[in-house]
Amino acid sequence: MPVVPDAGSLTSSRKSALARTLHLSTSPSPSHLSTLPLPITPTPTPTPNRTHRPTAPDTMAMIIFQLYAVATLIVGYLITIGYSEPYTDWYSLGAHGLPLNVVGYGVDKFLQKIQVDKRDVSVFAPGSEKAEHWAKRTAPGGSISYLSAASLKPRDHAEVLPYVVPQLEVEGNEDIVPVLRSYVEDMADRDDRFTIKPSNLESGDIGSVWLKRKHKWQMVGEFAHVHQDGSSHFILSVPDAREVLEKGWGERHGMAGRMTPLTYMFVYAPRDEEELKEWKKIAKASAAFITAE
Repeated sequence: MPVVPDAGSLTSSRKSALARTLHLSTSPSPSHLSTLPLPITPTPTPTPNRTHRPTAPDTMAMIIFQLYAVATLIVGYLITIGYSEPYTDWYSLGAHGLPLNVVGYGVDKFLQKIQVDKRDVSVFAPGSEKAEHWAKRTAPGGSISYLSAASLKPRDHAEVLPYVVPQLEVEGNEDIVPVLRSYVEDMADRDDRFTIKPSNLESGDIGSVWLKRKHKWQMVGEFAHVHQDGSSHFILSVPDAREVLEKGWGERHGMAGRMTPLTYMFVYAPRDEEELKEWKKIAKASAAFITAE
């Protein structure tokens, strides 16, 4: 501390100077300021991190929106298909085994992706596991050739439309349809084990031959029918299915061995009287196989 003179001996100016000196010497220096306590700011209490969970109305609104979006896409896709040329070509073929609308067309497009190789003869070759299994399942007729005594005359394979349903030729022979249908109807009339009923596999307008008491391996009792282009479907024995395929008289159905019997065969339309004779051999072979006991 500085020595302070007696206040009585000081002049007024000296008193003022002394007062300033005393004030400076007793005031805290800047270095002292750092040691002063700082004001304490209270730390805020952290808010718990709560994840937002949608309420029931929020969830329902989200589901409705998603369903609406999906429905919009589907409708748009179906409208696009409905105005496409491939769909109109398929639609123009008329009623058959699928709904005659864009849904049926969509089903056929899917079936085309999973269909079998319709001209693969190896599936009927001796030693084929599928053929042997099918022959046993359809015994006793499954392994018998009903065409062996009347071997088919070879012909060229016909050009077939790309669809699985309906399975039709590009050209065909519509003029011979009445003759073929009359033949299968007469075949049913001559055998009381058969009956003529609307097709369950094609359009209901097509009359087909049914076995009155179907086999366990049959989806339905139907085993033969004629299409509007002169082609036909028959269920045959394994050897006869191979004969039809090898001689160029037909091919397998696209779903043969999957949704239809393994030997469900698509037979081409006869183009003249000579080929009509060959076609009748196939029809008789189918009837013999289906009634084998």
